[in-house]
Amino acid sequence: MEYIYINQYDAFQAHLISQLLTLKHIKFTLKDPYEESLSAGWMTPGSLPNTKELFVLESDVQKAITLIKTLNFNKNT
Repeated sequence: MEYIYINQYDAFQAHLISQLLTLKHIKFTLKDPYEESLSAGWMTPGSLPNTKELFVLESDVQKAITLIKTLNFNKNT
């Protein structure tokens, strides 16, 4: 299975989401495009410091989105 991009969150939100998804045994990964770009020696257009991109295992996407909505800080998800 592959991981599906969900959304971009600030570091505080990403931390809360990672705790919730871990508690519910949902497989996910967080990527930091800003830091990844800097370490690669170039900058990704539109990447911002202090943000993380959330990717969730395809089979868990709907469950993850429902859980994230309960946190009530992102109206775009």
